[in-house]
Amino acid sequence: MNNITELTGKTIKIVQPSIWKGYFELKHNDEVIATMEFFKFRGMNMIFKINNKEWEIYWTGFWQQEVAIREVGYEMPFAKYSKDFFKSKGTIYLPKGEQLNIAFNLFTGDYRIETLSGQCLVNFEFRFSFKEKAKIYIQQKSDVLDKYPWVIAVAWYISLRRKHISAAVIG
Repeated sequence: MNNITELTGKTIKIVQPSIWKGYFELKHNDEVIATMEFFKFRGMNMIFKINNKEWEIYWTGFWQQEVAIREVGYEMPFAKYSKDFFKSKGTIYLPKGEQLNIAFNLFTGDYRIETLSGQCLVNFEFRFSFKEKAKIYIQQKSDVLDKYPWVIAVAWYISLRRKHISAAVIG
């Protein structure tokens, strides 16, 4: 598979093979498309691998609401996600001035990756389980998704962080 949008209209699953490890696979049918792995169990940094390319996704600091993205082996991030204060969405600032929104549905817990005009590119549906899992639907072809397939991993990273932070507050 060369481009992630080749799977437009098909179901992609995020599965966690072991509840004890922070390792996830993006699968279409039985084929592993990409992997996501946290450095430590429930750590702050995640490596996303697809098509022999690797990116690191990490929280920039304890008090900040930003997630940064860089290629593995590099120090400087080339993109970032910033949450809109008091809103259920945030913006991914991509290279060359491009932007995408990640919107969160408070009642269902689902996420969407959208264009700035609100057009849905990717939809995430989460299922309750002891292992983290979700279904992903790529709604339409997009050059932005093909250039930056790691935006799917950023949405997953944010959903996991949000879930764990809310569990820490409740517990």
